[in-house]
Amino acid sequence: MEAAGNFAALQGRRQRRLDLDTFGRRQQALFDAQTRHCFHLGHGGTNRMFAREDAQDASVAPVEIERPSGVAKIGRVARHAFARQQRQFEIGRNALHPCRGPAAQQEVQQPAPLVGVHFRAQAERRIVASEPAQDQPRNFGPRPRRDLAGRHLAAIGVARAEARAFARLDQRHRLAAQREFICGGDADNAGTDDDDLHDGPALPVPRFEWGPTGIKAAQLWRRQRRGDGKERASAESLCPAYSAAIPRDRQAWSPPPMTVQTPLWPFVPSPRMVDITHAKGCILHTRGGGEILDASGGAIVSNIGHGRAEVGAATAAAMTSMSYAVPPFLTPERTRLMERLRRAWLPPHLTRTWLASGGSEAVDAACRLAVQHFRARGNTSRWKIVGRDISYHGTTLFTLGIAGHEARKRGFERLIPDMPLAPTPYALRSPLGRHHPDFDIAAADAFEALVLREGPETIAAFIAEPIGGSSGGALMPGPRYWPRIQEICKRHGILLIIDEVMTGFGRTGKAFACAHFDIAPDILVSGKGLAGGYAPIVGVFASEEVVAPLAEGGQSLMFYTYGGHPGACAAADKVLQIMEEEDLVARAAARGRALAERLEALLGQHPNVAEIRGEGLLRGIEIVRDRETLERFPESAAVTQRVIGAGLKRGVFFYGGGTGAIRDIVCLGPAFIVSDAELDRMAETLKAAIDEAVAAV
Repeated sequence: MEAAGNFAALQGRRQRRLDLDTFGRRQQALFDAQTRHCFHLGHGGTNRMFAREDAQDASVAPVEIERPSGVAKIGRVARHAFARQQRQFEIGRNALHPCRGPAAQQEVQQPAPLVGVHFRAQAERRIVASEPAQDQPRNFGPRPRRDLAGRHLAAIGVARAEARAFARLDQRHRLAAQREFICGGDADNAGTDDDDLHDGPALPVPRFEWGPTGIKAAQLWRRQRRGDGKERASAESLCPAYSAAIPRDRQAWSPPPMTVQTPLWPFVPSPRMVDITHAKGCILHTRGGGEILDASGGAIVSNIGHGRAEVGAATAAAMTSMSYAVPPFLTPERTRLMERLRRAWLPPHLTRTWLASGGSEAVDAACRLAVQHFRARGNTSRWKIVGRDISYHGTTLFTLGIAGHEARKRGFERLIPDMPLAPTPYALRSPLGRHHPDFDIAAADAFEALVLREGPETIAAFIAEPIGGSSGGALMPGPRYWPRIQEICKRHGILLIIDEVMTGFGRTGKAFACAHFDIAPDILVSGKGLAGGYAPIVGVFASEEVVAPLAEGGQSLMFYTYGGHPGACAAADKVLQIMEEEDLVARAAARGRALAERLEALLGQHPNVAEIRGEGLLRGIEIVRDRETLERFPESAAVTQRVIGAGLKRGVFFYGGGTGAIRDIVCLGPAFIVSDAELDRMAETLKAAIDEAVAAV
């Protein structure tokens, strides 16, 4: 009774302002929030309440507040009575947070005589368990922190059964809680038929709330203390941890609705995604039983189509034999892939291979190789990589700097290297005039003028796609462009890097698009078609002349962890084998001609289609407001997105493109096994989608 009386007296003094040197009213607001105390277990810091056990009388313990100027005793309280009065426990900001370091994952040992309890200075995102039922036995002592898959569960004075339940949350609870925390989704719907996480029964999970932080919390507190009739602070507004335990209709603030269905995109909310369960050939199957004809092979990736069991079997065999080997080591899968590439696919002068897991990595590595080539020869003045103004080479900061995709650079300009960009041969909008016969020579001459202006002695390499990818919508360079570019590079000692991440391995009807223009690159980058979407693997291929200075100087190109992964190499080797056995490169050329004929018949004279271009199964359609004047739609009209949406509504997926210079592009790049009936459907649906999108603007 004496202990309970002491605690009641302490509660009666909860409105008293604590004179803390550095934390002031915001801490007081949190400490005195109605009858609740929003404490949580944690590490470090100078704000800390310590409950020290007394060896003689464990029922009474002094409570102290530590501050920089010393320790001020605020009274004595019965430790067990204090625990009994708690109605909820709080998980602090580290709970379920995917980005906290190992320092936040230390465990508090139960036998320790000192149990730390401190309060946060700001009301932030929190999660609170519901209050245990009155008839449940309570735990009369602070429970230790439990590790929950690397996250923390802090419990003070809650029922043991409830603490154990939260500590043993299974995967479904954790995923639903993560979704609620990251995306603001409705965790109460977890487990329903349309839930992408699992198909089990609905399970209750803690709810996350947003609340005022920092200055806003302090302003609310001042208004309450001032009594000026303005908005009054409450436990709900000052402490979101409290609001999570009260009915929804009483909450003072609620988060904006978001529609993300899963935690797969943790950073930025987005509309509900299409849920694909499986695929076969060129058809994607949705959870609801629908079908989508993939007119773009994903992101211009698929070549042999979905569902080839032999690729899965080869990958499984490789990964059963070996899960991983560091890239400098050889594996049977990597050896077989290298032999196949040299024998049947690569230009004969490209004898050196370096493997990575993505196109951005590969382009970045190719540019580093070019600079490293000159440094190994003692030439440190060549460090510039020249790109083109209508281009895209990846999403690393460096690859963004060598491309002209301005929309992707916004907000990162200070981080991105400012590399020179040459004009792109663009027949439709050539400075010389629409489809001028010398547009290609003019673009090549402009490149040489740029080289002379920058100084040839400062340029290490020129990088470009042989046929423009999604950034230009399959821009064709003209017959004289590449011979002229090669002559300029050779004359000025500049290495030529050809980016065939999108066009390589049969996409344009030849093994590599270089073959259409007799290009002999010093470095070749290729990726998407290497494994046809079955595994993340790309390659950088270089000549002996490029690599020799590095070898002589004992240097090497830095590798990526998953470069040349055994499973990925096995998948790529099997995909290339299938393409050889079924002659899919020649099929891509024939299917490409058939697709071009259908597009020309339906869209060749369309008032909103400026041009249909491309080679093989890489085709681009440029959409404009006026075909004659080439007037573009405003960016706010989002015509490309409208076309993609209208296509999906009709069960066909198209791939968007453009850079700003070319605003509205739709790209087609189906798998090489596409049928005539599927080509017919693609063309007809594209026409209907363009008509619908234009009518809606």
